[in-house]
Amino acid sequence: MADVVHYRLEHMTNELDDLEWRRLFTRREIAEIVKWRRKFEYQLKRPSPLKQDYIAYIDYESRLDDLRRLRKKAAANIWAGGDEVLAQVIRFHPKVPGVWIYAVGSEDLWIEYLRMELTYLNKLKASKVALGVDKGNSSSRLKEYC
Repeated sequence: MADVVHYRLEHMTNELDDLEWRRLFTRREIAEIVKWRRKFEYQLKRPSPLKQDYIAYIDYESRLDDLRRLRKKAAANIWAGGDEVLAQVIRFHPKVPGVWIYAVGSEDLWIEYLRMELTYLNKLKASKVALGVDKGNSSSRLKEYC
């Protein structure tokens, strides 16, 4: 009986490691999940398992899956929730290279970078025109960028 329970718990390790790696559950929560699953598996392996044992195990796994879905959704909202969240992380942690590396993968960051460059070019052109250095001749070059 113990061998079968141990075998089933061993096959759950990849799933549990993945949940921890994705930071959906902490190490302590994973240990608690293993404890409850072990308890349920032993109840189901006794000579005459009760219908309530099956129902309790299914109920526990359903609640656990709901919690996993909620945490996954919350994590997705935090990291992929758009440029407002990403901008706040960069603003609070401007010297953390990992944040910038993550941000480079965001299309929003590249769009903002392009917008900043175009704004700079427009201001540079306007200042040259205002100083009389450029009488609008570089407008064709600016149109190339736009």
